[in-house]
Amino acid sequence: VDDYESIIWTERYNSPGDFQLYGPLDSTITEYCKVGYFANIPNSDRTMIIEAISAENNPNQSSKITVTGRSVESLLERRIIWGTEVFLGENNLVQDAIREIITNHIVSPAVTQRAIPNFSFAENSDPSLLEMTFAPIQYDGDNVLDVITNLCQTYNLGFRVINSGSSFTMNIFNGTNRAADQSDYPVITFSEGYDNVTESRFDMDKKPYKNVALVDGEEYEVEGTDPPLKVKERTVAGDEMAEGLDRYEMKVDAGISRTYQEGDQTKTIATTKYTQMSRAKGTEELDKVKDIYKLDGKIEPEAIKYGVDYYVGDTMQFVGLFGINTKVRITEFIRCLDGSGYQEYPSYVIVND
Repeated sequence: VDDYESIIWTERYNSPGDFQLYGPLDSTITEYCKVGYFANIPNSDRTMIIEAISAENNPNQSSKITVTGRSVESLLERRIIWGTEVFLGENNLVQDAIREIITNHIVSPAVTQRAIPNFSFAENSDPSLLEMTFAPIQYDGDNVLDVITNLCQTYNLGFRVINSGSSFTMNIFNGTNRAADQSDYPVITFSEGYDNVTESRFDMDKKPYKNVALVDGEEYEVEGTDPPLKVKERTVAGDEMAEGLDRYEMKVDAGISRTYQEGDQTKTIATTKYTQMSRAKGTEELDKVKDIYKLDGKIEPEAIKYGVDYYVGDTMQFVGLFGINTKVRITEFIRCLDGSGYQEYPSYVIVND
């Protein structure tokens, strides 16, 4: 397809990318693009899936077609945690948990119809992944994409699915640190002073911020009460010692059952483990409302080249408005071609170490 009017192609670090293709209705877009087809472009290793097509015929204007979709990481959204996944270890490795979830629900599930053909998980030998651990947690009916995305975003990890012909290979990875706090790689700094930032914007918004969560667990019946009294197990996640004006509270429903099935057996989770699981759910929800700073801007592509000097997931130094001098992570890379020409630029977020 080469007779389109515009294309936007976005790769992301720890969530599915997306694309949009737009052009005349009588173009090769209409001929070749069908819902469910895969799409590729020459300068990206990510594959997209066409998910929606919209055609518009207006007598006063030329007829147009718009094709949109997401990258093949979105295949994970087609599966849920079918039953219960319980990780009881004190220091569960993130990579091991993700591999187990992908294996049990996509690669070789107990219900064979649930398998996605030719899908595999590739182990990453990066030593830093051995330091990525989490406390006991439970999933039951959660969407697989949501679980993987939340785990990776919590620990600043990326995940990708590479399509090679008829096969899909997934792995997780840790972006390379190219900021000023390391000496293994040349330091990359985004700064208008270095003439590699063409536009920049800084926002600070504390309205959604929370730092303490009261987490509701499973309801249970208090022994010896008549009539029966039912209460919920509760725990606290976040900064319990925050006080006064520095304390921002929220409520979380853990949605965790104290019992689960393992084969033909019904097992009960010990109280200490259950409390850890509930707290982990609270921490997960707090992670979604902890960022109050946002940076945005466009990088001069000729000064620092994507795919040569840096990649999605890498961290750099950013110097800009309000005297900001901070570490940022590349969360997505956008390619855009339209009537005004070709552009490419990254998006980034402040890294909170």
